Amino acid sequence: TVGGNLAVTASGNITETGVLIVAGTSMVTIDTAQNADVWLAPDPPYPPSPTDHANDLAGAVTITTINGGTIHDIGLRNINPSANLAGIPTIVHNLTIIFDNAPVVLPVTTLTGNLVVIAGGDISQVGVVTVAGTSSLNAGAHGITLDNANNDFTGAVSLINSGANDIIVTDVNGIVLGTSTIGSGALTINAVGITQTGPITQEAAAGAATFNGGAGAIVLTDPGNDFTGPVSLNTGADASVVDSNAIVLGNSTVGGNLAVTASGNITET
Repeated sequence: TVGGNLAVTASGNITETGVLIVAGTSMVTIDTAQNADVWLAPDPPYPPSPTDHANDLAGAVTITTINGGTIHDIGLRNINPSANLAGIPTIVHNLTIIFDNAPVVLPVTTLTGNLVVIAGGDISQVGVVTVAGTSSLNAGAHGITLDNANNDFTGAVSLINSGANDIIVTDVNGIVLGTSTIGSGALTINAVGITQTGPITQEAAAGAATFNGGAGAIVLTDPGNDFTGPVSLNTGADASVVDSNAIVLGNSTVGGNLAVTASGNITET
């Protein structure tokens, strides 16, 4: 428990066995060491238990390097409602951010591994996010806005939220959607081709699900899909969609062939 500011510098990994409580700012620095980890968070599976590495860091948290040091993985859990990740190195491998009671604003980030974000507020960004591995984004009863035109998600992107909270994700290239359980807000995906590796499920009476595929095909054929709002498919190529129940098609422009399969009525708005 630190009543003021915390500064930790190490020439190796920085980890914890308990909980950090800091009233001021937290500066965490890797000095000289190569590919060191800064891991102040629980390990998977997620979401974690309420007390597992439940750090309470009231001030801004900065994770940085000096003297040629580099960071491999970063994990940070912070239960403080004012949680603020002020800075991290631009390039790391895996990044896990768990802010139980606060929004998460992603900085300019290039990950050679995976991204995990669990937020008690909106998930947004201030710069381009590039992820070579998978991305898991859980905003709880809040929205997700990752709409920078230069974002590049290579692995599957899984989206989780609830309630009337919108989600928008943009990818400069093709995007692969992972298993996603989303609320009743609008869903908008912008990419050059859209596919999936797991089902997309909306809450009842959801807003529109709009898929803008650019010149790429839209292939949303997982048999577990359940779109409860109007589905709009916009692409210069082919588009195919499957729904485990009825489906309502919204305004759509398809440059190639359209295939719609549903286990219920197929209608349009």
